[in-house]
Amino acid sequence: MDLNLRGRRAIVTGGSRGIGRAIAEALAREGVHVALIARDQGVLAEAVSAIESAGGRAAGVAGDLSAAADCGRCVAEAVGALGGLDILVNNAGASRFGPFAQQTDRDYTDAFELKYFGYVRCARAAIPHLLRSDQPRIVNIAGAGGIAARPFHAAGGSANAAIILLTKQLGREFGPSGVLANAVSPGLVRTERRNRLIAASAKERGEDFETARQRMDAEAPLGRAGDPAEIADVVTFLCSARASYVNGTNIIVDGGAAPGI
Repeated sequence: MDLNLRGRRAIVTGGSRGIGRAIAEALAREGVHVALIARDQGVLAEAVSAIESAGGRAAGVAGDLSAAADCGRCVAEAVGALGGLDILVNNAGASRFGPFAQQTDRDYTDAFELKYFGYVRCARAAIPHLLRSDQPRIVNIAGAGGIAARPFHAAGGSANAAIILLTKQLGREFGPSGVLANAVSPGLVRTERRNRLIAASAKERGEDFETARQRMDAEAPLGRAGDPAEIADVVTFLCSARASYVNGTNIIVDGGAAPGI
């Protein structure tokens, strides 16, 4: 299946680790010129180098997307490096896990400042460039915690729920201009972030890490957590010409864990 992505230009925020890195690598394999935005300059440089070593084209822009000024600067630098923009993948953002009674106002403001407002600001900066593309796409990585309550995830889940609504708004407003916006909501995925959730659950239950990991895997319908590449494949499709009638929706990629219809 030809995804018609070769020669496209994409920004992937939070692109140096985990799901973001898997997305950047998957797009690069399809011939997309990718610009990764991340905070840690050393990890960012290594991710860019790995993509280039595999034959892809990549650039790195270091910045803190929880800072309003950095969002506009990073998008501008990335667009400059790419020579234009066809795709924005908003992925940067993490929240602190913990029991509700132990989470502070700061946990909530931090979750929203980096993830929700980071997505808003990057989209605002990117849309003028996307409107010049003949196949513009926005993909916002939200999370299954935004549609169903999950333990230790009140702050992050609240931000994810807001992102899902934001995505629908973007799709409704900019779809008529050709900019298709969709969200992808992963469930548990094998990343450093999942390890933090396992550690929080283990502490709460008085378990060791491995016992908690096995318990959480056993609770999943498929008996395991997802792989970042499995999320990246869905994102890559949404960025492609094959997803030309998918807009303003949220695709859950959690192995069937989310309750409801």
